[in-house]
Amino acid sequence: MKTSFITIVALLFCILFSTQAQLHLRKNGMPDMRYSENKEIFGNSYNSGVSSPTFSTPSPSIPIYSTPSIPTYPTKMDGSLDMRYHENRELQGLSTPSYSTPSIPTYPTKMNGTPDMRYKVNKNAFGGF
Repeated sequence: MKTSFITIVALLFCILFSTQAQLHLRKNGMPDMRYSENKEIFGNSYNSGVSSPTFSTPSPSIPIYSTPSIPTYPTKMDGSLDMRYHENRELQGLSTPSYSTPSIPTYPTKMNGTPDMRYKVNKNAFGGF
């Protein structure tokens, strides 16, 4: 009984510590080439003994279906549409705000924007002395 038990333990020990069980693998499943056991089995290159993935393009006869995209719009914290964005204003039927540029007077002005009455054009237009 003892001899059969010792034989079974020895057999399990040999199986556990064989060269195939000593493969050190990285997280992605590739052999870790820092270990001499892997260098002996796979050589000095990473890809020898390990098949590299092959990529193929889909044939045009097979239709490729995609799910329809649902448009998402910018929203505020409460879930309502954010009216700062152009596409949200269009959804609500609001026109884009029109900003007019301030008109620049064609006559000479002072620093505060009033007509400078030292010029003849301003005297004629605004009734000077």
